[in-house]
Amino acid sequence: EKLWDSRLRPWIERESQSILEESDVSLLLTILKSLLFKYPLSSIEVKKELEGFFGPKNTLTFLHELSIFAAAQCD
Repeated sequence: EKLWDSRLRPWIERESQSILEESDVSLLLTILKSLLFKYPLSSIEVKKELEGFFGPKNTLTFLHELSIFAAAQCD
């Protein structure tokens, strides 16, 4: 949870706002946090849920960039 609050949440919020061109992405953050505590980032469950927000192409890009960002924080 500490990693979520300190590193992942701000990154996800900023990227989501940019993709969606919306300032309030609180619902998406809540859903994504719940999913990431249940499933791996690469799971079909995460992908399907995000496609409802971002569409297929943006979802793949978002997940790819998030996986790189998250891995870099663990080094």
